[in-house]
Amino acid sequence: MNLRRTLVVLALLWFTVTGLYYVGNSIYVVLRFAPHALYADQWRQYLTYLQLPFPGNVWFSDNGHRSVLPNLIAWLEIRWFDGNQWLQIAIGLLCGFAAAATAAWVCVRDRGMTAVRRAAAAFLCCLAIFWLGNVRTLFHSTELLHTKLPMLCLMLAIALCIRATRGERSLHGLIAALLLGFAATFSFGYGLSVFVGIAATLVARKADRRQLAVCVGGLLLATGLYLGAPGGTGVTASIDFAPLDNLLVGARWLGEPFVALFSFLWDPGATGLVTNRAARYLVVAVAGFAARHGVDLHASVMPQALFGALGMLALITASLRRLLAREAAAPTEALGLGIAWFGLGAAGIVSLSRLTYFQQYPGQIYADRYLCWACLFWLGLALVGLARATRAQATVASPRPGVIVVAILAFTLALPVFAQPTQYGGNIYAALVRGDIDNMATASIVGVIDRGRNLGETIPEEFVRGIPILAAHRVAQFATPAAATIGKTLPAQSGIPVVDVTLETRPVDANLLGEPGTAVALRTAQPSPHDGFLLIDRDRRVVGYAVRDARMQPAGYSGYARGLRSPDELQAIPVSTVASGYER
Repeated sequence: MNLRRTLVVLALLWFTVTGLYYVGNSIYVVLRFAPHALYADQWRQYLTYLQLPFPGNVWFSDNGHRSVLPNLIAWLEIRWFDGNQWLQIAIGLLCGFAAAATAAWVCVRDRGMTAVRRAAAAFLCCLAIFWLGNVRTLFHSTELLHTKLPMLCLMLAIALCIRATRGERSLHGLIAALLLGFAATFSFGYGLSVFVGIAATLVARKADRRQLAVCVGGLLLATGLYLGAPGGTGVTASIDFAPLDNLLVGARWLGEPFVALFSFLWDPGATGLVTNRAARYLVVAVAGFAARHGVDLHASVMPQALFGALGMLALITASLRRLLAREAAAPTEALGLGIAWFGLGAAGIVSLSRLTYFQQYPGQIYADRYLCWACLFWLGLALVGLARATRAQATVASPRPGVIVVAILAFTLALPVFAQPTQYGGNIYAALVRGDIDNMATASIVGVIDRGRNLGETIPEEFVRGIPILAAHRVAQFATPAAATIGKTLPAQSGIPVVDVTLETRPVDANLLGEPGTAVALRTAQPSPHDGFLLIDRDRRVVGYAVRDARMQPAGYSGYARGLRSPDELQAIPVSTVASGYER
């Protein structure tokens, strides 16, 4: 008995500590590395915020999504905070934390499960939302809002449905849940699937016909508004109905999390993420063998399609069992079914709206921006497994868990270790991408960038078109002190702080933004607390800017200067030491 209690306490501590670690580490990465400059679709979207009158500037559809609430937040951020991204980041993190906390709270309060299973369920709720395998949608402000706002709506809606199906069947909680469904629908396209999650929860909880009818009515109304409102052509034009192809795409899409989680076992490039030396020797051998004799899992059909198909089959089986059962599902099982059906609905939406795109670009089906939704599908299935296996044994004096719950618990116990390489990789990814985005932001401020430079997900034409408009409105990077100083001359009486730096320059003859300029790499003799340096010429005129760039090894700063310059023509001064007030 003492040994059993000790193991229970250790398991509870393990899930608590690792859950707090993953949530805390991910929030830290977001706060440290989230870009505060524009990137990708923002170069197009921010022009819409500025050039269209309200409310048309937040109601527009983009890439098949009606992200009305995130657009509203971004527009308010421009008006209140010059588009510095902090409002979006703060609200996105709060939504993610609240979503994880809501789901975990439902599980922790479910007394039909043992303490270890409740702790395991709560840990999974935290990891599914804050795992840095999803760093792409966690650390970018717009993606953070697009994903975490619907997730919060989903968790709150399911919790309200569970409450609404206790005792007296009240419609108040259900109506509140449906309003959250509307909010999710107009936060991102997959938000429409929240209604699927609500319906699954109501069915699992044996809701009455009146409640189910209200839910169906809400779904039809939301779908009609989403597709039929002005601008709906941009939403419906991408829909492609081909049942077998849609099914295959959905299965592959849902099966990606396991492949991503264990990337260090099949991708030699990911083996360096395993920090333990002995373990690294093993995974290097395994990944090398897989690379030589296996298929390229970056774009393969298997095993992702198999994982996804098995998950679909498991969900349908669990749902049928609950449908045929007389009693209502316990809270954790109802939560799991709601989340899993939401994930399946999201897979259906993406398979309908992105089928042609995936056929043109097969590798994009496994793009990291989709991974967070598939993670929710597997979270839901895990919760169902934990809850149902426990409930089936609830009347036994000394319950012995079934095979399913033992497998889920064993995997969950090992999951913090399995997920650590990708968590570490997410830290590295965030730092490198932040350096790349900041370098592009510097280029947009100075007006110099190589014509052939890879701009990532930013479309060059949108980048070029947006700079003069956004600079005139002083939005995002164009509202920073560095942007205010470019082209100005330091007052004659101001002292120039001396910093021991090494400068390297490279001519940018083919400048995408105008006249030839200079690319600059800067390194300090000692570790520097400064985030950026202004570059001044011999006439004390500020001609360039360099920012901290994690891509540089050893550590340094990258940037640009106007005109063709040699290192001895430039001097670097920290941005933070330059006072305002310059002469033209």
